[in-house]
Formats: sequence, C-alpha cells, structure tokens
Amino acid sequence: KQWYQRRVAITAGIEARNEIDQLKSKIDKLEEEQNKNLSVTTSEIEGLKSDLSAKINALEEGQIEQNENLSGTTSEIEGLKSDLSAKIDALKEGQSELTAQIGDVSWPKGSYCILASGSCPAGFTRYSGHIRAFNTFNYTPTYIKPAVFGDSYMGCHGPCGQYTSWDAEFGITSCCK
Repeated sequence: KQWYQRRVAITAGIEARNEIDQLKSKIDKLEEEQNKNLSVTTSEIEGLKSDLSAKINALEEGQIEQNENLSGTTSEIEGLKSDLSAKIDALKEGQSELTAQIGDVSWPKGSYCILASGSCPAGFTRYSGHIRAFNTFNYTPTYIKPAVFGDSYMGCHGPCGQYTSWDAEFGITSCCK
C-alpha cells in the first residue's frame, strides 16, 4: 500500500511538474508575444513621436513665418497711416490756402450782369423779368426746347401745344452791378 501511495504521489508530482512546465511554456509564449507586441507598440510610439515632433516643428515654423508676415504687414500699415496722415495734412493746408484766396476774390470793376442762381454776390442787385405766352411758329422741340439756367428758364407756356398761337415763355433772373 505504501508503494501504491508513493506511486500515486510520484504520478501526481509528475503531472504537477508537467502542468507547471506547460504553464511555464504558456507564460514564456505570452511573455514573448507581449514583448513582441510591446516592441511593435514601442516602435509605433516612436514613429508617432517622430511624426508629432515633425508636425510641431512645421507648426512652429509656420507660426514664425506668420509672425514675420504679420510684423511686416503691421509696419506696412503704420507706414501707410503715416503717409495718409501727411497727405491729409497737406490737403487741409491746401484747402485753407484756397479758402483764403476765394475770400480775397473780388468781382472785376465795371457794370455788368450775371445770371442768378440763389442769392446774389455782395455788391450786386437782383433783377427778374419774364415774357409769357408769346407767339412762336410751332411748339415742337425743334422750336421750343425747355431749359433752366440757375433761377432763369424758358419753355412752353403751359402744356406744349395747349395754346395754338401763344406757345412759349421765358423768365430771366440776374444779378447786376
């Protein structure tokens, strides 16, 4: 019976040893597979790091270039603002000079009239006159062409063709001195 118990114990030990060996083999395979996966994962990570680093460098270079362009654009804008400011100042000065010259303009000496358009200049007197319903050969545009000259006018008397023999009128408003 001892022999049998010993044999059972030895067989159990051998079976346990076989199971342990199988488990060790499985563990070795799993470790090998894990290392293989880890190796692939590590190389993938290194590749991703390299790609990321390249993209970061490209973005930084692009940012630097944009900053340089922005700096150039900003200085160009400042230059244009300065140029425009100088031109505005020159135009204002020219406007002041022209205003002073216009203020000094006086009408030539003598007696004459100009057509009025609004109020008369200083030293002139306003005069108005008209002729209404005067006879023309015909009332067509060949003979009567309506027009306005400041406060003066000429045209048909009423609707053109309404009156058969008194078709036209005109009025003159002038400023005289």
